[in-house]
Amino acid sequence: MNESSTLKKVFHLINTTAIANRNEFKSLDHHRREIAESMEQLLLEIKARQINFETSSRDELENLGFTFLKAENGASMMLIPLYILSAIPEGTEVINLKGTKLYIGIDYLDDDHRGGFLAYGIELKENN
Repeated sequence: MNESSTLKKVFHLINTTAIANRNEFKSLDHHRREIAESMEQLLLEIKARQINFETSSRDELENLGFTFLKAENGASMMLIPLYILSAIPEGTEVINLKGTKLYIGIDYLDDDHRGGFLAYGIELKENN
């Protein structure tokens, strides 16, 4: 699995969603199933890559849809896009908007989002 393969799945998901928005002839349930299947394939691809999100660079995270933000404590972080949350391994260290460290699957983290991004992200370390 490589980045090109993942991008193909992203574009397939985007195109499947576009078709659902334009197509008036098929049922909404049909399109929901197609979108869910495309999303499942994308997430399986990302999980198969076994990405270490904690050591990924800003560019690598941006390529997956993360976005940069400074936490209240000044830490540099990459906000997590909602779509990828289920592909991030349990135990991955994240920080909230205040800069407090939390762990996926261990600490309580809700999936409340604004603009598609969660209220926590991956802290960029000095070497990232």
